[in-house]
Amino acid sequence: MYRNKVAIGLAVIFILGLAYIVYAGRPVNNVKLANQSANNQASSTELVNQGSVNYFSLTEVAGHSSSSDCWSVVGGSVYDLSSWVSRHPGGAKAIISMCGRDSSDSFNNQHGSSKKAKAALILLKIGELK
Repeated sequence: MYRNKVAIGLAVIFILGLAYIVYAGRPVNNVKLANQSANNQASSTELVNQGSVNYFSLTEVAGHSSSSDCWSVVGGSVYDLSSWVSRHPGGAKAIISMCGRDSSDSFNNQHGSSKKAKAALILLKIGELK
C-alpha cells in the first residue's frame, strides 16, 4: 500500500516536472510593441499589437530567415521556430527551409493531420499573418 502511494507520488512529480520543462523551453517573445497613434506608425520590423493578437506582415516574417532567427507562417499563424531548429526530430535542415516564408504547404505535406506536430507547433506561435 505504501509503495503504491510512493509510486503515484513520484509519477505526479515526474509529470509536473516534464510539463515545466516543456513550458520553460517555450520561446520568449522579445520584440517591442509599437504604439498605435496617428503620429507614431509601427516600422516594418516592429510588432503591431491589435487587441490581444499580434499581427505580422509577410515582409516582417521574411526578415527572420536565418537559423538563429527563424519565423515562419503555417496556416495563417506566425511561429518563431528559432528554438526548434536544433530540436526538430527530422533535422535542422527541414526547419531552416521554412524560415522567413509561408510554409503551410511544406508543413501540411510532411505532417498532414499529425496531432503531435501541431501540438509542438502551437507552443511556438507568436501571432497571426495580417
